[in-house]
Amino acid sequence: MADSVIHADPVAFATAWFRTALAARPEPITDGVEVGDVEPETLTGPMLVIRDDSGPTTSLVTAERQLGLSVLCEMKADAIALGLIVHALVPSMPAVAAGNPVAAVLEQNGPYLVREDQPGYRTYQTATLAVVGVPFA
Repeated sequence: MADSVIHADPVAFATAWFRTALAARPEPITDGVEVGDVEPETLTGPMLVIRDDSGPTTSLVTAERQLGLSVLCEMKADAIALGLIVHALVPSMPAVAAGNPVAAVLEQNGPYLVREDQPGYRTYQTATLAVVGVPFA
């Protein structure tokens, strides 16, 4: 009998999930969006960068994980539009499906435009997810 669980890597899950979700969208801004966990040194097109801000274990089998979602684009209007699309997609993450650890979206903040001293534009948002683990023997 397992008395503890391992929670899936939320960035690995979210990266694959957003690649699929964005590729399925009809909006031109979602064409070719790169999704990853490392910011590029040089922006070559729209990108979604996903960061794990962790969170508390809430029960024997559940935990909260907060994701930081940065949208990077060369144009301000594109960063805002893509940020809003990403925000709209987050509530679709929970599912009863093999490999999907997301049980619920507990909270979303943003997106908001981040003022930076670098080329391009960024919107940032967070999503707090309730996730379930798998037994660990």
